[in-house]
Amino acid sequence: MELPLTFLGVQSEKPTVSVIPLPLDNTTSYIKGTHFGPERIITASRYMEDYDIEEGVETLSVFTEPFTTLSHHTPTALQQIRERVSNRRCEQFVAIGGEHLITLPIVQAVQPHTVVVLDAHTDFRDSYEGTRFSHATVMKRVWELNSVKNIVWIGARAVSVEEHHVINELGLTVFWAFENWNTDSLIKHVKGRDVYLSIDLDVLDPSIMPAVGTPEPNGLSFQRVMEVVRAVFSHSHVVGADVVEFSPLPFVQPDFIAARLVQKLVALYLKNNSTK
Repeated sequence: MELPLTFLGVQSEKPTVSVIPLPLDNTTSYIKGTHFGPERIITASRYMEDYDIEEGVETLSVFTEPFTTLSHHTPTALQQIRERVSNRRCEQFVAIGGEHLITLPIVQAVQPHTVVVLDAHTDFRDSYEGTRFSHATVMKRVWELNSVKNIVWIGARAVSVEEHHVINELGLTVFWAFENWNTDSLIKHVKGRDVYLSIDLDVLDPSIMPAVGTPEPNGLSFQRVMEVVRAVFSHSHVVGADVVEFSPLPFVQPDFIAARLVQKLVALYLKNNSTK
């Protein structure tokens, strides 16, 4: 019997967390394919256990929003994403990309104080390949939003000279992948704040996550990523999250890693709810 194309193969009648597929692939600049990402991640999730033994919760209280074709006209696509997120079934959600540009309209919709972004790249260029709205400029556009007062990068290891200078001038914080740091250093940036969490899968080392458009060596382990994610959930109010830049390959191992990361975000929402 074929399982439905919903996250974990379930569709809760009384859900707590929405999963929102957003297959945007308009500005990817090296290896395209992120429009296939949400479907491949959700397909893999249907064959995973729905119980997260590490977090101690069942992840069944989830609702997968309908798949929608996004416009190839980027301004129209961004408006479509804002509307989809604003009209989501559940207040708590995980968006599945799609390229990293999906983060901009989502942040516009949920208006966090702080954005924590796990990414190999800072994506803080003012323009890239002739456009100001690109996967490589998304965090610069996010910073320009009135609601956003802080951006914190985790695991970055690729940045242009111009980006580096501007980030330093603005006094923003980067926990570089090649430096020694612990999650206690992160907590002071998020404690008690409304935080949006964005995870570009290229933050992971390409030895475990090769299915991204612009892989960078010397990335984080899955365990290290989860240490950061748990710290954010434990010390802030997470108003939304995304997992982006998955560009599927002919083999499926990366699909399951990406799907497990989405499930972890769902599990942490549910775990936090149960302790309130």
